[in-house]
Amino acid sequence: MLHAGALALAKGLLKNTSLLHLNLSSCRLTTHSVALILQALSTHPSLQELKVCLPCTFEHALLSKP
Repeated sequence: MLHAGALALAKGLLKNTSLLHLNLSSCRLTTHSVALILQALSTHPSLQELKVCLPCTFEHALLSKP
């Protein structure tokens, strides 16, 4: 996903309140793109599961709220 696409997604996620699961494991995100998305999701009220894949950093990450 290009940086502009990640920025657009992050802006949309800031407005969303009902998302429960988000799988971005096949999106080829850059570290900067992941940072934008994680910042947008940091206060998300209902997200329970996030899957992200960064080929250069780690294979798969599963970040879940307790």
